[in-house]
Amino acid sequence: MRDTPRRRAALWLFAALLGVASALFDQRGVSPEFRSADAVEYALMARRLAHGEGFTTNLIYPPALWLGLESAPAVKYAPLWPLVLAGPFAAFGADPAVARGVLVALFAALVATSAALAAARGGLVAGALAAVAVALLPETRLLALDAVSETLFALTIALTLLAFARSASPFAVGVCAGLAYLTRYNGAVLLPVLLALLLARERGRPRAALACLTGFLAVTTPWWIRNLVVTGSPFYTLLELNVWVSPDPTPLGGSLFFQTEPGRDTAAAADPLAKLARQLPFLLSRLPFASANLAAFAGVLLGCLHRDLLCLVFGAIGAATLVAVALALPQGRYLAPLLPAMIALGSAAWMRHGGRLRIPALALMLLAPALPRVPAELPDLALLRGAWEAERAAGPAAPSRETPAALRACLAGHPVVIAETAPRLAFDTDAIVIFSPLSPPEFWRIVEAQPVAFAQRRGAGNLSPERFGEEFAQRPDCGPGLYERRARPATSTEP
Repeated sequence: MRDTPRRRAALWLFAALLGVASALFDQRGVSPEFRSADAVEYALMARRLAHGEGFTTNLIYPPALWLGLESAPAVKYAPLWPLVLAGPFAAFGADPAVARGVLVALFAALVATSAALAAARGGLVAGALAAVAVALLPETRLLALDAVSETLFALTIALTLLAFARSASPFAVGVCAGLAYLTRYNGAVLLPVLLALLLARERGRPRAALACLTGFLAVTTPWWIRNLVVTGSPFYTLLELNVWVSPDPTPLGGSLFFQTEPGRDTAAAADPLAKLARQLPFLLSRLPFASANLAAFAGVLLGCLHRDLLCLVFGAIGAATLVAVALALPQGRYLAPLLPAMIALGSAAWMRHGGRLRIPALALMLLAPALPRVPAELPDLALLRGAWEAERAAGPAAPSRETPAALRACLAGHPVVIAETAPRLAFDTDAIVIFSPLSPPEFWRIVEAQPVAFAQRRGAGNLSPERFGEEFAQRPDCGPGLYERRARPATSTEP
């Protein structure tokens, strides 16, 4: 089919409508909600941005207590997804239904961009087939059901590769790569791969690579300057603890995210190289890219054999991402954003190089969601899928609960609360909420060092009931599990 601007626009429209239909079909029968702690944290950041409070948070992790409590800088997640949510939140309110609308629009843009990428490399037929395959892709659809950053990350990856495929300026390619990095920090793997490719393509002349680097820096430098000002390091993020977190069950207080002074020589930490040696084979044994869509993965390999530059780029990005994930937590959700680009490039490669195998390979690519997974998907995705299917089977839920007025009244005036369900409490109230560690020594260290006025707990847990009772009194009028400090501390929240 001859590629014309009109046919190309028709393909994008078809792909976008298909994405909307797929997203809405997935979300039928369930009420909008921020289902995960990550989604609540992103929504909290977006709401504060919408209110003009900048990248600040009232949700405090113990390792970030040194940054203070009042207007504490948000130092965990990259900023682009909260920024994208902030505009709709400012216009329509920080409601899960608003976030759902944004996700539907982003999913539609992802399907359309994947179609455009496939069409740029393999023609309009490849684009149409890629649109259908991406719209039906279980992993991408699954992660578009909660207000987390994976859908936007997948879109920025596809946009970066599309800019390269359409021979956009190296500066524009660098800008797209910068946006991917500002969506999720592991997007940093795009830049060195693109720079190496540009240097190879220009036979060692650095002009194009420098333009790409300039585009990347143009969008990332403001965020680095902000981090430098508020933390003293341009690259500071709590997520760097992931590299050191032990993958094994650890003693109480286990995760480094819940220690005021995370120690790399404790049982809660692990050597990154030891983690890599242990977890990379696990990821490779699961064949995460091939098991998601074997035909598309084979298409990318076929493209690599034919020295297709973008297939080679995807191979390098995929390998680097596997290493990054193995150094942190071996979860499929971190790999899923690469799958739409893989499908687009695989579809194009089969159209260009498939010969007689083209038709059966593309048919298998479309049928992949209905075929058995070999091997099974990674455990975190299986868990997410099971939870979503159970919720849909239970039928439409009641509307999201309103925060009880009594709880709001108890926590008026921005008191400091140490809480087990910290993200939800921080979103529902204006209190300053510190994550409660599991370790009793860590818990009491925070209570003694910070002006904690309330504690939210399901029970005494591992804490001494006697000491907890001496320090806190139950406040049933505020809601279940809320305790007030018997000797209220000073209201100052200075570090």
